Amino acid sequence: MVKVFPKSGQKGFTLAEVMVAMALFMVVIALVGKSFNSALHTSTVIAKSEESNIDGVLGLEMLRHDIVQAGYGLYTLADTAPSFSEAAAGTLAADYNDTAGKAVPRGVVGDNDLDKGDNSIILSGTDYLAIKGTSLGTESAAQKWSYMNYTTPAKIWTKGEDKLSDGVDKVITLRQVYSTGNLDRKLVFDTSTPTSWALTYRDDGKYASTYHPTANGQVYYYYGLGSSTPRAPFNRVDYLVKRVPQEMSKSCAPGAGTLYKTVLNQSDGSMTQIPLLDCVADMQVVLGWNATGASGSNVVDTWSNANGTTTSPGNPLSPSDPAFVRSSLKVVKVFILAQDGVYDRSFNNPSTPLLIGDDTSLGSLSRYIDLSGPNYQHYRWKLYRFTARPTSL
Repeated sequence: MVKVFPKSGQKGFTLAEVMVAMALFMVVIALVGKSFNSALHTSTVIAKSEESNIDGVLGLEMLRHDIVQAGYGLYTLADTAPSFSEAAAGTLAADYNDTAGKAVPRGVVGDNDLDKGDNSIILSGTDYLAIKGTSLGTESAAQKWSYMNYTTPAKIWTKGEDKLSDGVDKVITLRQVYSTGNLDRKLVFDTSTPTSWALTYRDDGKYASTYHPTANGQVYYYYGLGSSTPRAPFNRVDYLVKRVPQEMSKSCAPGAGTLYKTVLNQSDGSMTQIPLLDCVADMQVVLGWNATGASGSNVVDTWSNANGTTTSPGNPLSPSDPAFVRSSLKVVKVFILAQDGVYDRSFNNPSTPLLIGDDTSLGSLSRYIDLSGPNYQHYRWKLYRFTARPTSL
């Protein structure tokens, strides 16, 4: 056996030296690990913040688009009240139906500062917005229309994606008429049969005489609703904030809910729910009216809360009157407070309540939220706001 001995002057490490080296190594590893965890936490916060921003932009753009479409294809006059149904009875959405003795529906219906008494799943203090118009449906037919005058057959668009489906799509018929100095969209149907307002679209335009022009100069318009037999001569979408614990994201603050878009199901009156934005703490709606000016003026002289019960200044409003809504509602402002990122124990919100709405000049139409409470304390928040003009009322 060959034995190897250290050369003269060579020495190994003592146990103390090894322990010191290991201790230094562990300190370095700990510092690197802490730095990594800090960087990982920061990157997670930033990533979730950017994700929230993207979701917010997409969801709010959908809401803004629907507000602009409010009233599109909606009739404003009828010889007699047609018979139709909206949201099914017993639902929160049914509170905003227009079938109780109204011959004409409203394009925009709002409610202010809901509470648990309205519905057990609603996020208390948030507003509600219902929007009506033919183009608000999710089926492709809702984005299509056609027309026919007395001397030529029905207009058939050359592009297939613009064309109503022959023998499939259901439409309503409108005719423009002048009534008391105003241009109205009159619903055409057999008044002896109040449920006869829906037609199945035909390329050849060979409808019963009631549903096509009978005199020179007349033009009838056909607005698509969908492919199933409709229960209402318009489509409808509602926006609300709900808190259903089993449906909430685990990253949301305990006091937050989810912004939903709900779409009227024409077959049974149920509302199809589409979640748009997670972790929403509040939604406030402010309406701008031309309450005292001349008809047709776009100047806003009065602001109100979502249901028109509180105004600034105190001009009287008639938000339950379809004609008043059509002529006087000029602007819809929406404010949505949404979570920005994830829980951060090192972050604390200030104790000063946050204003959800316009500045203090319209304070009575706004709402303050204390974000220093346990349900919001360690979460960052972002206030989204936008203004939309309903151009089709």
